[in-house]
Amino acid sequence: MKTYLIRVAKYILYFYLLFLLIYGVMYIFSVVPPNLSHVLNQRLGIGLLLVGLCYPFLGFKKITLEIPSGGRGAHEAKICEAVELCGFKVEKREENKIIFVAVSPLRRLLAMYEDRITIEFGNSATLTASGLRKDVAHVRLRINDYFRYAKPE
Repeated sequence: MKTYLIRVAKYILYFYLLFLLIYGVMYIFSVVPPNLSHVLNQRLGIGLLLVGLCYPFLGFKKITLEIPSGGRGAHEAKICEAVELCGFKVEKREENKIIFVAVSPLRRLLAMYEDRITIEFGNSATLTASGLRKDVAHVRLRINDYFRYAKPE
């Protein structure tokens, strides 16, 4: 719950700053609607609050993948390599969990430091990946490609 509240606060601030940037560009080019202050007072706060409350639910995902025969030991190095090819590096290793963070400082900043991908190894035949929706989807595709094209040893 604490993580969710922090994400809500970050996204409300992020979307507010994005709106101010767009408004600033409109002001510079003199295309600001005359009744914008009315819109700002009544609708912006409610809209940003709703988006900030919903986005952490919509923007983060957890998926489960099946590991082919051999289990974690046989595939862990290649799984880490596949995630690193997506632009992440290992931040922390635990017994059944590996946490990755984005390599690029710009990518980390744009993701508001919510860029962690967590790979948890369940039983010998599954792993769970969680993080930002688009990053998890990218990692899933890389890992699936590895399993699809891996040659049995």
